[in-house]
Amino acid sequence: MKYAMKTPSVIALVIAVLLFASTAANASFMRINGQLMEVLDLEKNGYTSFYDFYDYDTANIYSSNTGLEKVGGTVLFGAEVNNEFAIFGLFSSAESKKGGDISIDFLDESGSIIFTDDPDERGTLSSLYSRSYLWHGFRNDGFIYAGFDNTDVWNVNLSLTNTRNIDTVSFVSFGNGLFDNAVTKDFTDVEGIYEFTQGSRSISGASANEVPAPAIAIMVLVLLGVYFASFRKRTAKLN
Repeated sequence: MKYAMKTPSVIALVIAVLLFASTAANASFMRINGQLMEVLDLEKNGYTSFYDFYDYDTANIYSSNTGLEKVGGTVLFGAEVNNEFAIFGLFSSAESKKGGDISIDFLDESGSIIFTDDPDERGTLSSLYSRSYLWHGFRNDGFIYAGFDNTDVWNVNLSLTNTRNIDTVSFVSFGNGLFDNAVTKDFTDVEGIYEFTQGSRSISGASANEVPAPAIAIMVLVLLGVYFASFRKRTAKLN
């Protein structure tokens, strides 16, 4: 009887592990230059669209207002809303006294630039894939790239060139898709080609520590196996 009393606690533990596995399995991701980065889940954070999050021309005029802008830096990250993915690029910050320049070119025609914060920016290829940005002090620039041909599997290469007053490139990952869990990694190579890949809608258990869901399932099975083996052994001793 005293062993049977332990069953509820074991069941509770299994349920907790399964809930964790379910949460982790819903973490969407992309890789930037091979590094796993969790994307920002806009719906979880109270936003209804990519444009809503970009928040153009509000607190800082003619600029993005995401809270991720960085003085003298290019900030790149992924986001999703309504089962659609996007790549965001933010150039410098409205807090900077200096203006700047950068040219971008998406080398793979999967998706297109759906938003650029200054409509008169210089563009090529009908402005769907390439842009040359110029901003003044206390302003910034940026883009949203979305509309991928296949939202399950895609690969996009982004070329950054002709930079002025850009000192770093930063990639942002959002633990469990939450803005408050943002982690930034900086690179000093401000020009070059950056590869964005996405292999599926989600990676099972992919989070900041990359624990796969199969491993969690194995943990559950091991816990159950150990418990029932111990229970049978102790029951046999009592008999």
